[in-house]
Amino acid sequence: LRSLTGPQYLDKALDAWIRVFSSPDFPAEQFERRRKNVLTAIEGRRQNPGAVAAETFRKIVYGNHPYAHPGSGTEETVAALTLDDLRRFHAKHYVTARLIITMVGAIPRERAAEIADRVSRALETGETGEPLPPVPELKETVTVRVPFPSEQAHVKIGQPLVHREHPDFYALRLGNDVLGGTGFGSRLLEEIRVKRGLAYSARSGIVAAVAGGRFTASFQTRFDRADEAVAAAHEVIGEFVAAGPTEEEIALALDRIRGGAVFRTDSNGSILSAVSDIAFYSRDLDYLHNFVSHYERENRQSVTAAYQKHLHPQRMVTVIVGGPDE
Repeated sequence: LRSLTGPQYLDKALDAWIRVFSSPDFPAEQFERRRKNVLTAIEGRRQNPGAVAAETFRKIVYGNHPYAHPGSGTEETVAALTLDDLRRFHAKHYVTARLIITMVGAIPRERAAEIADRVSRALETGETGEPLPPVPELKETVTVRVPFPSEQAHVKIGQPLVHREHPDFYALRLGNDVLGGTGFGSRLLEEIRVKRGLAYSARSGIVAAVAGGRFTASFQTRFDRADEAVAAAHEVIGEFVAAGPTEEEIALALDRIRGGAVFRTDSNGSILSAVSDIAFYSRDLDYLHNFVSHYERENRQSVTAAYQKHLHPQRMVTVIVGGPDE
C-alpha cells in the first residue's frame, strides 16, 4: 500500500486495503479475465527465445525442486485452477503466522504499531509454512538445444549454488562482479565480445534464494557461432575457478560495491525493499549499516576458495535456444 500519511488519506486507504487483503470476493468474471491474461502471457513466453531459454535452464538446474516451476504457472496448472483453489490458498497463506509488515515514511512508532495491530487483527492466526527442501547439486554436465526461429541463439550456462545465508555467499557475489556482473571490464564480456566479437553482451549473475540459488552466464550470438561462444564462456569460467581474480580486480569490484551501496536506500521504495529483506531473511537490524563490510571482509584468496568449492565447470547446464530442427 502506498498512501499519503495524513490521517484523512491513510485511514481510508488502510480501510480499503485491509478489506480487500483480508476478505477478497474473488469475483468469477474477474477470475476468468485474469486467467485469460495469464494464459496469454504464458503463450507470449513460448514465443520469446530468451524466456524459453530461462525456463528450460531453470527446469534442468532445479529438477524436481519447487524452484523449477515458473512463478506464473503453466498452461495446464492455470487452466485447472478454480475459485475454490484461490479461496483455499488465501485462507492458508494470508494469515498472521506468515505475515511480515514493513512501513517506511513519516509514521511515528506508535502509529506504526497501531497500523500493524489493525492489519494483524483482520487475519486469522494460521500456521507457519513448511521449510523448502535444499536444492540438490547437479551430478553431471547437461547440454540442451531447443530449436527456435529467432535471429540469434540465446545461451544460458550455469548450475545450482549456495543459499542466500551461506557463509561463502558474499565471496561468490564479489567474485561474480569480476567474472561477469559488471558489463565492460568483466572477464566474460572482454573475452566473448571484445576479443572474439561473438556477442554484443555477456553477463553472469548469482540468484539468491532461501533454499539454494543458481549461477548463470547468459549471452546471445549467431547460430553458426553458438558452439564457439559456448566453448569460450566455459573456458572463461573454468579459468576463473582455477586461478581466481587478481588483487586489482578485487579492489575495483569493492569500489563498485561501495559506490552502488547508496542506491539501496535512495528512496522510500528501495528502503522498503531492503528492510523487508531484513525481516524476511531474519537478518540483524544493522544489516544495511554493515552491508559493504560484508564484502570488505573478503579478498582474493577467499573468493578463489569459494569458487573452487562451489562452482563446478565440469558439471554445468548449458541451454542453447535457436536454430532449425536438426
